[in-house]
Amino acid sequence: MNKTVRLYDADAYTREFSAKVLSCEPRGDSRYDIITDATAFFPEEGGQCCDKGILGNAKVLHVAIREGVIFHTTDIPLTAGEKVNGKIDFALRYRNMQNHSGEHIVSGLIHKMYGLTNVGFHLGSHDMTMDYNGVLSDEQLCEIEDAANFAIYENLEIIAKYPEKTELDTLQYRSKLDISDGVRIVTIPGYDICACCAPHVARTGEIGMIKFVEVEKYKGGIRIHAHCGSDALADYREKNRTAGELSALLSVKKHEIADAVQRLLSENLKLKAENAEMTTRYCKSVAGSLAPSDNIICIFEKGVGSPGLRTIANGLVTKCPAVIALDEKQTGEYSFILASSDGMAKTILCALAAKFDTKGGGSDKMVQGTMKGTECDISAFLKAYKINMN
Repeated sequence: MNKTVRLYDADAYTREFSAKVLSCEPRGDSRYDIITDATAFFPEEGGQCCDKGILGNAKVLHVAIREGVIFHTTDIPLTAGEKVNGKIDFALRYRNMQNHSGEHIVSGLIHKMYGLTNVGFHLGSHDMTMDYNGVLSDEQLCEIEDAANFAIYENLEIIAKYPEKTELDTLQYRSKLDISDGVRIVTIPGYDICACCAPHVARTGEIGMIKFVEVEKYKGGIRIHAHCGSDALADYREKNRTAGELSALLSVKKHEIADAVQRLLSENLKLKAENAEMTTRYCKSVAGSLAPSDNIICIFEKGVGSPGLRTIANGLVTKCPAVIALDEKQTGEYSFILASSDGMAKTILCALAAKFDTKGGGSDKMVQGTMKGTECDISAFLKAYKINMN
């Protein structure tokens, strides 16, 4: 099978090209795999998502490489032997170039300054992640980020080429794979030398900026989520919009948002404590207002929560054989606590489960759970249950 000429190797800025269709095979899912004698479409490779665009009249949905042959997955078939024009989505291509070139600078710096190796890289349609086999402090990460952006300010030339073997043997370069032939080396002078098959921007200034947005521990090392170029701009724009909305809602300036939220959290905690105290008083009052009974006491409340139900149950359990306190969560659905001084809680729960959609568990003295039904039906059932209590 003929190998496809990779036009993106010669010029990463190629947007349109002409090629001959070598074959077109159906995939079985209303899609087609097309091979051409040349292509500017970069396939999914090395952790980077593929290019997309148009090939002839077909939409290129995905691009993959197998045994050196590039397959374009399209929505409609093309005819073998015909000449077609291809056009890549250059906005997507350029976005990928910015991010991938930024990753090289970051990985080169981390390796040079702290001896860590890049062990994972993923450039998807919405996110870029870089994995390293060690941990860096916040201060070290800030140092790396500053140095990486200084490399952008220097606007250095990024050189991609296939060195002769004699030259390759003398180079000290990063590589995740053990490759001996056809090694493409991407060099950013003073920052990184790395084996890489992907398209890159011509100069570091085109990356725009590099911003770390999240760092997490990952397999004994760290995973850095980062944005470069247009992605960094979009991320900043969205966060600035959100900050603006929060600023307006809180009636504070943007740099005061964190302090304002902290005040709200403190006030909320205070109000919750006050509300819990008031609920406890109310529930104790409810329990204290009811007279003792020889039957099951069934009481419905709303908005008292589990602590309130427990307070009511504990306050009434000495006044009757059993008590069930229910809090309506939504129409026809209740959370409940059922207590029995005679150790009948589980028995009553089983009887309720046979009649209503009931879930719960606990001890013979107290059970809790949820129940579906109407207040009228539940009350009537428990009122009639006194016949079987002895």
